[in-house]
Amino acid sequence: MQALYRAVLAHPDDDTPRLVFADWLQEQGDADRAEFIRAQCRLARASTWDDGYTADVLRADRLLRQRRNDWVGPPGGRPWKARYPAAGFGLLRGFAGWINFTTVITPAEARRWFVPHPITSADIHFGDPLGGDPKLWRLTSDAIPGLRALKIDAQYSCPPEVRLAVCRALAAAESRADLTWLEFAGDPSPAGLEALVTSPHLRRLEGLVVRGEGVGDAHAPVLADKLNLPALRQLVLGHRGLTPVGAAALGRAAWLDRLHVLGLYGHEGLGDAGLGALLARPLPELRTLHVHHCGQEGAEARRAGGPTLPGLVEMILYGRYLSTDDWRTLTGGPQRFRSLDLSDLWLDGSGGLFDRPSLADLRRLEWGGRWTAAALEELTHSPLTRTLRRLDIPFNLEADAGAILLAGDDWPHLEHLNAGGRMPWKSVLGLVESDKFPRLVSLSASPHDGWAKLLKAVAKSPAAARFRKLDFNAYLTPLAARALIDSPHLNEIDLLGVYKGECKPDDCAQLVKRFGKRIEIRGYHG
Repeated sequence: MQALYRAVLAHPDDDTPRLVFADWLQEQGDADRAEFIRAQCRLARASTWDDGYTADVLRADRLLRQRRNDWVGPPGGRPWKARYPAAGFGLLRGFAGWINFTTVITPAEARRWFVPHPITSADIHFGDPLGGDPKLWRLTSDAIPGLRALKIDAQYSCPPEVRLAVCRALAAAESRADLTWLEFAGDPSPAGLEALVTSPHLRRLEGLVVRGEGVGDAHAPVLADKLNLPALRQLVLGHRGLTPVGAAALGRAAWLDRLHVLGLYGHEGLGDAGLGALLARPLPELRTLHVHHCGQEGAEARRAGGPTLPGLVEMILYGRYLSTDDWRTLTGGPQRFRSLDLSDLWLDGSGGLFDRPSLADLRRLEWGGRWTAAALEELTHSPLTRTLRRLDIPFNLEADAGAILLAGDDWPHLEHLNAGGRMPWKSVLGLVESDKFPRLVSLSASPHDGWAKLLKAVAKSPAAARFRKLDFNAYLTPLAARALIDSPHLNEIDLLGVYKGECKPDDCAQLVKRFGKRIEIRGYHG
């Protein structure tokens, strides 16, 4: 075992030693740990719309809830809380690979705690509310030689001079030359940002996130004119400070057409003029565009669906109402979308909404807002029924979404369904038992009546056995709780979500005894 683990430590970027370790664990009878390692390795390479993603993430999350404290230490070690009182650990690709520093850790403690793990990601906090934080050694600690992703948290209480010192220290750190992802949260000054983006030691960075209340126009010229990160493919900027002036500077940057991912968060002063200036020229390599609350009034739909972004496959848009006309604009271009996440989309069901070339490969559709029943009916008879893997329907749909889905075409590949608005309990049961969804493993729904009837019927239904997640806004009764406890069809469930309702603490305790951390009883705090 120790030889296998040393191979994991020696090759932190390679999945092969981890999968070999998983095979050994399987042979030793530890099937849960083996499954967890394999699932997390698959998820690290997957997109949310890939086949099998839903089942993998549900199973990995369930195993993590159940066994995290047992698995976060090195093989044969003590539980993590007994070993690491001043650090947080997370599991990446099956092993302790993420750490969260506190200010009290000493260099000796860091070496003793972190060296036994294949750590590739760290969150390091700077800033002492009493003033100052000189512990810059954390940036270069030899306890984390395999670091690839780093988040620096220098917000709120961190003095400006410490933020600048942190930027300059990291920029000068030869030991961090293998970083591929950097996030700076806390208003780096333009001078500090310049130190980072011109550093000869950070030229392998593929992703850069810069966040803070003051990040904006003053930083844009630094990024536009000084950035020398040839591997950079992802840039996220937030929040508040970017306006059309800064956007115009970024729009002229020579590196912009190399980006695969661009994220803009909270720049309310940006507006259509700023988005237009930033996205004016062709960006053929851009694959993902995030626009969150940037004061936009339609430019994002025109650009995302226009000829300058032909390679776009994922659009995430929050903070603005999208009309049916906006939808037609967004989906009317040369793109081949895989994922659309739209927070406030209102569709009227006027025809021709989903049978569009840009949606021919769509696998994930998530939206808030309001759809008419006619729009949902059109969706259920559209080509998207044959391509979607994940579907989230608005909660405030003023119709029985379950009945509409059941009356439509088959969904041969759908794995996750959030069925939106409140519906009769028999419609929810119909979704559970229907053969229209042969690969559905995750269902969230909100019955407006018959809560106990639904839970008892699901508990008795053999169709429930294929689900990994059943999350109902349904209220328990003692009889419903007993039916769930006695059900032979929920043995493989990873997450069962219900409300406490009329159940007494003893009933809830019995449910927890039956399902452990696989059940979430909202309103129960036992």
